[in-house]
Amino acid sequence: MKAINSQTHLDSLNRIIACIPSVENRLTNAGYAYGRLGLSLFYCYCGRYFHDDEYYDKAQDYLNQVLQLLESPDYLNKRKLAYVRELAEVGTFLLFATNNSFLEADVEPLLAYIDEVLTTFMTQKIADDDINEYSGASRAGNYFLIRQHSNPDVRRQLKELATAIENTAHEDSVTGGVYWKGPLYKREGVYLGLANGSAARIMFLSALYRQGIQADRCKIILERAVTYLLAQQQNFPGGAFPMVVGDSPGATPLLLPCGDLGISYALLRASEVLTNDVIQAKALELARVCTLRSSLEETYIRDAQLNYGAAGTALLFDKLGRQTGRPEFQAAANSWYARLPSFATFNNEFAGYESAVNKTYPFTFPCFNEGIIGIGLSLMRYLQVGLPPFDELVYIH
Repeated sequence: MKAINSQTHLDSLNRIIACIPSVENRLTNAGYAYGRLGLSLFYCYCGRYFHDDEYYDKAQDYLNQVLQLLESPDYLNKRKLAYVRELAEVGTFLLFATNNSFLEADVEPLLAYIDEVLTTFMTQKIADDDINEYSGASRAGNYFLIRQHSNPDVRRQLKELATAIENTAHEDSVTGGVYWKGPLYKREGVYLGLANGSAARIMFLSALYRQGIQADRCKIILERAVTYLLAQQQNFPGGAFPMVVGDSPGATPLLLPCGDLGISYALLRASEVLTNDVIQAKALELARVCTLRSSLEETYIRDAQLNYGAAGTALLFDKLGRQTGRPEFQAAANSWYARLPSFATFNNEFAGYESAVNKTYPFTFPCFNEGIIGIGLSLMRYLQVGLPPFDELVYIH
């Protein structure tokens, strides 16, 4: 991806930077997805982008605030299950920040504590047959997948999760493939995308295989999961795969958590493990067709955010471009990055940006996942190619 010289994007970034101090009080939770750790992440990138140590000082200040929150018994009692999710985000952030030399600190004692808490959490969730990415064992698993590079001992937890993923799979009598059931968006069903669906399992199993964790078992279950997923493909150009098995053919979102683009990425990673040129060709063609979709009706993209908007779509195309070296995917990423400022059409305190969903929550508009922090990071990635990609912060492996 080439660096872009765009005054429009720089102006939009500067407006976000200017408005953050007046809206940061909306972020009261500890994690980076919807909480105060996102502010530390944002200022880490600002420090690198502008070569300004004052931003790093701010990043450290917000990190210290988060650590104080986590030490509060009142916060633990208030947040309960959310506390564990946020602890996983803190661990992921610390690994990301130190690996990319954003912050210099001895984080090992805290990471050891996080390992302990998340191991207990994962063990209980596996016993409950809950491998959900949001509230179940895979929440901890995504952290351990990154953590195992600095602490090989947690590979044991990943082996246990691989077994649990296999044990919770349902066999399809028609294809011989396997799938997983789960709730999402207040609806129970067999989801296929990166949000708690088949693509998420396929991507995760592929990552385990690449790390040599339960490789033989992962390959077997991976092949069967891909078999089932490909059998769900339908002949509809605006939605080759339904969001949920059983949905009528129709247009589906071109978003980070759901839709054809994430499925194409998961299939691509699986094709590498299975050394299967046919699956690789299907994955690349699916992604190529996704590059042709751009309108609201074709994409369901109504805002600039990461989770359900243009920034997340740009991130996935960016990842595909780096993974394959194919210029059409990087061009698609740049096209979506380029459109980010066009969504800043509101007269508000969030630099003109507004999420099209979850508007009633006070944290939505400023946060990383659905607000201007994530948009700001995406603008910086577009403007300066040397900045680290943050795929692993949204658990794209």
